[in-house]
Amino acid sequence: MKKELSDSHVRAIKKCRMSMYAFFVKSIGILLLLLFVSLNSAAQPFSLTPGFYLKRGLFFDEVMGFGASLGVEYSSKPLSIFKVELRARCGYYDYDYRAYEWNMENIVMIPYSGERVAPLDYQLAAPEIGIVPKLYWYLWDEELALFLENEVSIGLMTGKFNYNGTPATTKIFTDFIWNYNIVVGVRYKPKKLSYVASVGYSSLNFRKSIRQHAPLNYQGDIPDQGAYSLINFGIQIPL
Repeated sequence: MKKELSDSHVRAIKKCRMSMYAFFVKSIGILLLLLFVSLNSAAQPFSLTPGFYLKRGLFFDEVMGFGASLGVEYSSKPLSIFKVELRARCGYYDYDYRAYEWNMENIVMIPYSGERVAPLDYQLAAPEIGIVPKLYWYLWDEELALFLENEVSIGLMTGKFNYNGTPATTKIFTDFIWNYNIVVGVRYKPKKLSYVASVGYSSLNFRKSIRQHAPLNYQGDIPDQGAYSLINFGIQIPL
């Protein structure tokens, strides 16, 4: 049976959302400040990179997420090997352990259609802001380039978490997180705009916070909550 949220839970949800919105607004404010500086300084070449990304675990029963990103990249010259970017992200993640089960006949994962209660399920938002050093390797002048980037970011995870073990309860909380991403990608610049795509590894894992907020003497499975694989897409706009 669906649980009704108490007044304290409703207030906690509102507080979590306000914290998330305030953090993300501040992140966007920093990026807009850099944009203003770049528009008023021809000597400092900047580019704006809006995009979106996908994250998920390495197996069927792990966390999945998607979100939008916005970055401002600085380069000392057009064909600079080293560049640096300030990037904000805001992602949505969910997890439901009921989603799949093993089909032992074919040794594959199939959607679960039974009435089993998930030991854990949640929906959360995670705004982040980070610094991204990049190394470029130009293959065809400025038109085609490969790059390696290392992103270190801090942010928040906020949402509602259903612990369905013993004792069963619902928790609403906001925690700070840090995240490291390393990706390799390609940038294609046919004319003024550039198109970028990259794939790599992310250290993002929600399990520690979820376990810390579990009820006292909680008995229930909390599987790995790592969103380890990362795919980015974006459009780079020179300013």
